[in-house]
Amino acid sequence: MKFNKNKFKQIRKQQRWSLSELAKRSNISRISLSNWENGKTNPSEKKIRELAHFLNISVSEISNLETEHPISSDKLSSITADFISFADFDALKHKENMTALYSGITKMDKSIKNATTIINALTSSMHSIFYVKDNSQKYIMANKAFLNISFLNSNFNVLGKTDKNFFPSHEAVKIFNEDREVLLSCKPIVDREDYIPGTRKKRWGLISKIPILDKKNQILGIAGIIVDITERKKSEEQRLALINAINQLKECIWVAKVTNLKKNKYKVVYINDAIEKMSGAKKENFISDPELWMKFIHPKYKNKIKELRSSLEFPRHYQYKAIRQDTGEEYWRDDVTYKDGDIFFGIARDMSTLKQEIDNKLNNIAVRLLNEGVEVDVISKALEIPKEQLRKIKTKELL
Repeated sequence: MKFNKNKFKQIRKQQRWSLSELAKRSNISRISLSNWENGKTNPSEKKIRELAHFLNISVSEISNLETEHPISSDKLSSITADFISFADFDALKHKENMTALYSGITKMDKSIKNATTIINALTSSMHSIFYVKDNSQKYIMANKAFLNISFLNSNFNVLGKTDKNFFPSHEAVKIFNEDREVLLSCKPIVDREDYIPGTRKKRWGLISKIPILDKKNQILGIAGIIVDITERKKSEEQRLALINAINQLKECIWVAKVTNLKKNKYKVVYINDAIEKMSGAKKENFISDPELWMKFIHPKYKNKIKELRSSLEFPRHYQYKAIRQDTGEEYWRDDVTYKDGDIFFGIARDMSTLKQEIDNKLNNIAVRLLNEGVEVDVISKALEIPKEQLRKIKTKELL
């Protein structure tokens, strides 16, 4: 019996096993493995077969031993019973039985071919990347989407290939280590967001890796699925950039879903940060209570706003005094509400500064008109300035 130490060392390194890790996982001492690899001692036939079984290779790859024939899991008693039952048949019955058996096998063969066709069709038509590896991390199959990222023909045979056959070395090492962790821990990775291997960090994917178990709950291999989310990622980045830009505005921008148009009922689905500075209340409060803004309207203007809302005409233009919740300060607001289908959206602005500027200009015009002898009633009607205010201005000017 001859042990091929060089071949063993080569396979160990190809599968990326350190002596310490291999000893730990195979239940063979590190000293023994080191001695075998260095030719100091030779393993027994039993140990060679155990080692080959663990490495998932033929025993003939590391020794001159013949490969063991796989042992059937079927019970000999049941096979014997079937044999005896066949032996009791006469020639005619036997022929009938063989015809039935052949027919059953033909149907089974057809079912297997159909199942294979369906599986191949599904994996080939999948937009997601899909592959299967055995427990030594050699590829069993991969779909067309997988081959596309490696610029390979759809007929390329992946059987027995490793990650190094498809990806740059640094990516191959990363994939190998991650898949190995799944195989060792039997814990799946679900929807890990990362760049798709082989795309030079140009495409994003949701990466899932699932251990495949046999009937005895032992690991057979691993299935990998990668869903391309590049376009979604770009859309999300654009959405966040847009939200950030809108939040820089001084104007309040809001969008709501109409729930009852006749009663002016709606649900706020978006509102930017400007509402907080304008109203003195948290924007979350407006999302939970869309009618909150009505509570901040100055009492003198509430009836006017209610009349405008009951008209159900759009766009609606409100100009009114409001009260900040946090300071109690009064300020002027200018709101416009639009309707598009079952969506409300609007813009609200703090007009206090502009209102003050307008009032100052109107007052200056009023002063000039008063100085020129224009009647108070005429100025009040033209400039919409209360008569009492004009009399105060006139008195102040005379002083």
